[in-house]
Amino acid sequence: MNEKNPTPTKLEKARAKVEAIQREKEIDEHRLVRAKNRLQNTLKKQDSARTHRLIVEGAELEYVFDGIADLPQSTFRTFMEELSHLEGAGELFERMKTAGPIEEGGVE
Repeated sequence: MNEKNPTPTKLEKARAKVEAIQREKEIDEHRLVRAKNRLQNTLKKQDSARTHRLIVEGAELEYVFDGIADLPQSTFRTFMEELSHLEGAGELFERMKTAGPIEEGGVE
């Protein structure tokens, strides 16, 4: 607007529109950054939960099989594969997966 003509000119309207669009763009970029941060945080929590689960399960193996921690990785893997081929191991595993939490004493 100028002093002689109180109505905005086309140029002033265009500038105002550009400024409004830039503000919206900045808001959208900020929202995107926040969404990416939330995703990273969720992934980090999932990774931490998996790491914790693996540590606990490894500790359980060490408790049941004293000295298993000293085995080389290839020997440990072979041991686990051999266990999985024992008669009834697959069926027991499937029953345990669907049974939910198990009390001490095992699955019947």
